[in-house]
Amino acid sequence: MKKYISLVCGIICLGQAMGQSEKANESYKSYDYQKAIKLYTNQIDDDTNVDVNILEKLANSYYFNADFNNAEEWYRKLFDKGNAEVASESYFRFSQSLKANKKYVEADKWMERFVQSEPNDSRAKRFVETKNYLEKIAENGGRFTLEPQSFNTNNNDFAPSFYGENLLVSSGGSLIGFQVKKHLWNNETLYDLYEVVPNKQDEIKKSRRKKLKGINTRLHESSSVVTKDGNTMYFTRNNLYDGKKGEDSDGNTLLKLYKATKNENGKWDAITPLPFNSETFSTGHPALSDDEKTLYFTSDRPGGVGSSDIYRVSIKDNNSYGDIENLGPTVNTEGRESFPFVTKSNKLFFASDGFYGLGGLDVFVTDLDQITITENNALVYNVGEPINSPKDDFSFIINEDTNMGYFASNRDGGQGGDDIYGFVRTGEIETTCDGGINGLAFETHFQKPLSGATLKLINAKGEEVASTISDAQGKFTFDASCANEAYKIVGSKEGHKSGESSFSLSRENNRPDVQVDLLELPPYKGEDIAKLLNLRPIYFALNKAAIRKSEVPELMKVLNYMKENPTVKIEIRSHTDSRGSDSYNLKLSDRRAKSTAKWIVDQGIPADRISGKGFGESQLLNQCSNGVKCNDATHEENRRSEFIVVSK
Repeated sequence: MKKYISLVCGIICLGQAMGQSEKANESYKSYDYQKAIKLYTNQIDDDTNVDVNILEKLANSYYFNADFNNAEEWYRKLFDKGNAEVASESYFRFSQSLKANKKYVEADKWMERFVQSEPNDSRAKRFVETKNYLEKIAENGGRFTLEPQSFNTNNNDFAPSFYGENLLVSSGGSLIGFQVKKHLWNNETLYDLYEVVPNKQDEIKKSRRKKLKGINTRLHESSSVVTKDGNTMYFTRNNLYDGKKGEDSDGNTLLKLYKATKNENGKWDAITPLPFNSETFSTGHPALSDDEKTLYFTSDRPGGVGSSDIYRVSIKDNNSYGDIENLGPTVNTEGRESFPFVTKSNKLFFASDGFYGLGGLDVFVTDLDQITITENNALVYNVGEPINSPKDDFSFIINEDTNMGYFASNRDGGQGGDDIYGFVRTGEIETTCDGGINGLAFETHFQKPLSGATLKLINAKGEEVASTISDAQGKFTFDASCANEAYKIVGSKEGHKSGESSFSLSRENNRPDVQVDLLELPPYKGEDIAKLLNLRPIYFALNKAAIRKSEVPELMKVLNYMKENPTVKIEIRSHTDSRGSDSYNLKLSDRRAKSTAKWIVDQGIPADRISGKGFGESQLLNQCSNGVKCNDATHEENRRSEFIVVSK
């Protein structure tokens, strides 16, 4: 009986555990991470027996809920299991969690693991290229002064947007799930849009705040943008239209963008969803270009680069829109990009965890005028402290005329979960990068700098950007943009084998030293072309200098070479052995050298390209000098004609 009861209890407990696991997975899948955390935690009785998938999902749930202390704890337990089935993305998230807890050295070690697992991921490549990322971030720091805002609540306040002299903010209770603020989904209690009066500089008092009438519903409203005339608003809302909540096939409530206009009484009215929303993915976080003809937004629609990407679309007349454009690999990574804001000078500020940062989401800036959608060709800068912190920093906006703005953060010391901070910008962040190349043309045979070489700078499209000539020291320079551009320099010079050198310019490598190697083609200056042409010795009759017919075939080789190389100049050097007097041999060899040169000139080679000189027995190749007995073969080594290249 006891065995039967135990068996029944075991079956019931197993069923309860399976039911709890299914519920946890459903909550995780629907981005209700707070509930998933509770359910997964209930399943963990003994760390030695816990399922790796549960550990990973529990750690991810804390990560997506921006609870980086608990995320670190559970990722650590996950990796302590040593299971090879862990997703490589968990390496990245663990590193981000460690950064959020200011453990940068350990965070970098886990990024190394991520690099090994995903070497082609843009985040991995960026980490490898910028190991000194903390120094780079520090270079942009100190350009803002923060100002406290008294309109913050004990809950979450984020997504500020300009509304005349006031602000619109999103405010509500504690967040759950793939959150509205940092992500795109939320299944938590109500978030509404509020109009608030920000503190003026040096003014610390309770600001007025009121709900925005005509916009708020029984579901979430957040992240808005209003046109300059104050009559049109784009905002984010859960999938709700005509009083009905929309869900995808998995039962998840997604986000959509809506447009509202003011009626003749100044009330918000005519609220309609934008036509590029979907029932299968989310769209939110709107921003407008300065001319209000382009709408920027965040979406996790299929075909993107990462978890969520930033897109743009042109706004046309009659409530129509152009084609959707993903901002491409300059802005979007395999991570999360969100909360775009476009300034008067066409700078894009946005939040991301895919570029190197201090932890969590950081605020970044790039110049939209430099972006080519299909290429990674612009520079993205971390705006540094005090805007960014080890925690999540996002929804940055700025008025470039006043240099005043606002952003949200869940950094330590705030009033609620997320708080809005005001700031004054005290210094510009340079979003362009003027770079260049310091080059050296180098001849590899003689191992020396090469003057007079032509150098051409070629971009990634194969287009010639610029050209120059190396100076007397072989040096040359180019000016070029260092916006993540790939280049090569092609070097050429007559009489040389061309060479090239490929490299990339970036913010971190904005003025590299580039050497272009060229090889001088033989024969080299000072070289005897008799060896190159495989000439046999030129023979003369005894004591004579006239060219014999039998020697013409050999001299024709020299003649043809000079015709094929019209810039080469040659000196014919004639040598004798030591038999006979020194003076006689010198005169005889000189007559033979000049006779040979004359024959070549008579065949059409200009006289300034060929000359002859006799050296007699002054440059013997062996020991057979005057008075030394040698056989004929040894003496013959010294009787020779050389055809020396004196100029190319």
